Amino acid sequence: YAPSSLTITDTNNNELVAGTDYTYDSETGALHIKSVTDDLTIKGSGRSEGCLVKGTKILLANGTYKNIEDINYDDLLMVWSYDTGKLTKEYPLWIENEHTSDKYTKITFSDNSFIKVVMAHSFFNMDINKFVDFNDKENFHIGTNIAKVDKKGNLKKVFVTNIEEIYENVSYYFVASTRYYNIISEDFVTTDGYVDITNLYKFNNDI
Repeated sequence: YAPSSLTITDTNNNELVAGTDYTYDSETGALHIKSVTDDLTIKGSGRSEGCLVKGTKILLANGTYKNIEDINYDDLLMVWSYDTGKLTKEYPLWIENEHTSDKYTKITFSDNSFIKVVMAHSFFNMDINKFVDFNDKENFHIGTNIAKVDKKGNLKKVFVTNIEEIYENVSYYFVASTRYYNIISEDFVTTDGYVDITNLYKFNNDI
C-alpha cells in the first residue's frame, strides 16, 4: 500500500507545501515535485491493513509463543508454506508499529478459542479453500469452518460460533512473514485483509 500521506523537507528542514510544491496521489503512489533544486527527505505514513490486538499469541519456530507486541525482526516465526502444505520457518518481513483503536472484533470458535482483530484480517475458510477477510459477511459468518494448526503442523477445522464488536480502547499490531506473508496467530493461519494475491495459489484442503 502507498503511504496515506507524505512529509517532504529540504536540507534546511523547510517543509514543502502539498499542492504548491508537489502533488501526491495516495491511491497510486504517484508523486510529482514541481521543482527540485536541493536534496530532499521524503517520509511516508503508511496505512495498516489487517491487525491483531495486543496480547495475541504468535507461534515461533522453536514451538513457543510470543505476544505480537513483542515480536522483533530477529524472531524466527513458524508460518504456513503454500508450496508444501506444511509449517515452515521464516523471519518477519514487516512489523507494523503500534496503533490504537476504540473498538475491536472478538471472534469465538467451536473449541472455545477466540481471537481479537481490528480493521481487517484474514483466515483460511476450509469450506471454500480460500483466505477470507472476517468482514466478508458472505464467506465469514457463524458456522464458517476455519483452519487451525497445531505445533506439529496438523490442520483441523473449527467453526465460528460468535462475532462480537466490542467498544474498548486497545493497541493493535500486524506482522508479516517473508515469502508467505502469513503468521500463526492463536493457532490460526492468518494474513492481512487483502487476499486477492494470496488466493492465486488455488489452495486445496491442505492449504
